[in-house]
Amino acid sequence: MRGVLLLFLAGVGVTPAKAGADVARPASPGTLPVADAAALPELKPDEVESLLRIAETKTAAGDYATAEIALRQLMAAAPEPEREHRTLLALARLHRHRGEGTRAVAIYERLLRDSPHPGNHAAVYIELARTLRSRGAYDLAIGRFYSVINATLNSPATGDIDYRQLARTAQFEVAETHLIAGRHDEAARLFERLILLDLSTEDRNRARFHCAQAPARAGRPAAAVAALAPALVPRAGEPAMPAALHLHASLLLQLGRRAEALTAGERLLSAEYAQREGNPERGSNWQRVTGNQLANEFYEQGDATAALAIYRTLATLDTRAEWRLAIVYQIGLCLERLAAPDEAIKSYREIIEVGNQPTASAQVADLARMAAWRVRHLQWRSRATTQWQELSQGAVDVPPPAPSPGAEASPTS
Repeated sequence: MRGVLLLFLAGVGVTPAKAGADVARPASPGTLPVADAAALPELKPDEVESLLRIAETKTAAGDYATAEIALRQLMAAAPEPEREHRTLLALARLHRHRGEGTRAVAIYERLLRDSPHPGNHAAVYIELARTLRSRGAYDLAIGRFYSVINATLNSPATGDIDYRQLARTAQFEVAETHLIAGRHDEAARLFERLILLDLSTEDRNRARFHCAQAPARAGRPAAAVAALAPALVPRAGEPAMPAALHLHASLLLQLGRRAEALTAGERLLSAEYAQREGNPERGSNWQRVTGNQLANEFYEQGDATAALAIYRTLATLDTRAEWRLAIVYQIGLCLERLAAPDEAIKSYREIIEVGNQPTASAQVADLARMAAWRVRHLQWRSRATTQWQELSQGAVDVPPPAPSPGAEASPTS
């Protein structure tokens, strides 16, 4: 395992000392002598926990440079198997998040071979399998997920690790890998088997959602709606998954069942749903994203009335100018399609008023310019329509010209 640490140190600019080097001599910048373990610094337990926590949080936040610095400090300390295992695991996760799958896979495989705690193999197998799946190695990923199930067969259900939950997770992941790989029938079969297990309501609904995704991706929307229906039954204190509601509405649109699709969208956008979701910010985010997608789909399919109803609800979900005014602009477009130019101009002028303020952001200012163009276009169209109507009316009402004086006395040939 120490060899992996040395390879990483070389990769990030911390070079091990050459054989025969005087380890007592101060190292040059960027070089750390590691040949003599006694010369390496010791880390206190609280320092180790702090550095690992920094690496984990910074990796999750996408600040890979800072996470790498924390891991470098851990690797530069005196060898200790338990700390090295945890450090390498954090390093593999850093590579995985950074899109360096090959490096992550190499470290995971080394951990499985040299880990001082074989009982942790199941969790490592799951991370390794997910990395392989992200690289398109679906069969290898499925094999590693089955390794998790095999590793947990004779493991206790007590202690720090819940082996039963790990096995259940691996079963979900196998089915999802088949789904991602486009093996829709096999994925549906595996998810149907999972639904029959002793699952929580949330996990069972998640399995039903994925079970419905299989026929949906295979181009069978009617079968997908039937598979999804049980996951949408209201239960006290347990709202339906937002993703399931969105999928349901999208499938109904594909089937031409617009009224039902609109009902599904309105259910997701309801205030009651946001309160029952338990996490107001998460629920509100799902409402914004999913509602916008549904409204756009209605608009593209020519149903401006349904799109307008959703957009008007969306405009009340977030007070930020960048969000709300973008929705107001869409409301204006819907009103144009519904032949209500005066109401559309009113919406556009609301955007222009905010966008012309000195404190307006660049995005709002761009929206204001677009709105101003729409107003000019609608005004020009209104004038052109009026003039055409006047000309048409004039052509109908103009009497024939009267004969000139003396015309009847003109001599004939």
